[in-house]
Amino acid sequence: MDVFNNFRPSQNTLNLIFEVKPPIRKNALNLRQVFKYLTPETCRENGKLDYSPFLFLDHNAKLQVCTTYDGDFLDYLHTVINRHCDVLNALLSYVQVPENLLPIEQNQAAFIDYITSLNVKDQVFYSAYPEPNYPEPKVADIIKDKPEYNIV
Repeated sequence: MDVFNNFRPSQNTLNLIFEVKPPIRKNALNLRQVFKYLTPETCRENGKLDYSPFLFLDHNAKLQVCTTYDGDFLDYLHTVINRHCDVLNALLSYVQVPENLLPIEQNQAAFIDYITSLNVKDQVFYSAYPEPNYPEPKVADIIKDKPEYNIV
């Protein structure tokens, strides 16, 4: 099987890069505090169960968010808005975003348009699970037997 060309798992990716607001060092530290509010329990509650690494680039001047989630993009965004709007508002307050975006619960269409415009589509999505037992695995299926993970 040609994994890179013929297999597309049921997971989808959202790849974003934000510019951190000045003062960069202070706001990068503030962002690290915000991440502590994203717990495994709250991520499982959203029904889409995502992985979201947060990476600081260019000496903390940029924040990269690479999320892997199950299902439809718009459904995913609406679920995240409804479940995590406080965390998203806090996160977005430390990065450069359009003024009409916050609070996102009152500006959902603008938020979705903005996230859609920032999303860098993956060129290749590799999955280690294109096996007969997992023809279209969900993130929840892949990690159900894995030990708890920690948010850093």
